[in-house]
Amino acid sequence: MRLLRLPAGAPESMRRDRTPDETPAGRVIEHGPEAATFNEVLTLVGAGQGGVVVGAQTRRYYARPDVAYVPFSDAPPLLWALHWRADAATSRVQAFGAAAAALVGHDRTQLPFPV
Repeated sequence: MRLLRLPAGAPESMRRDRTPDETPAGRVIEHGPEAATFNEVLTLVGAGQGGVVVGAQTRRYYARPDVAYVPFSDAPPLLWALHWRADAATSRVQAFGAAAAALVGHDRTQLPFPV
């Protein structure tokens, strides 16, 4: 199966992470077409044009009869984080970030950047 590509406008670091050119063992990965949106990704998967690695929540929120979600556990987990523009860090945004961190039991002092 081919691995679908993220759009050319996506950050290069994200493209390398989500659609690498080779496996950790050095085996070349064949790539399929580029998809501009997530719905386009799912349409291409449903049409048999390739596959894509997604988080487990995708199965719940994007259930489709033409797409099979196959769980695997031999890869590092996908990491999620809240992001906002630096010039938009209002007290309300910071309070939301703090509440979200507390909800999931995350120690805010361990974040790579302040909330």
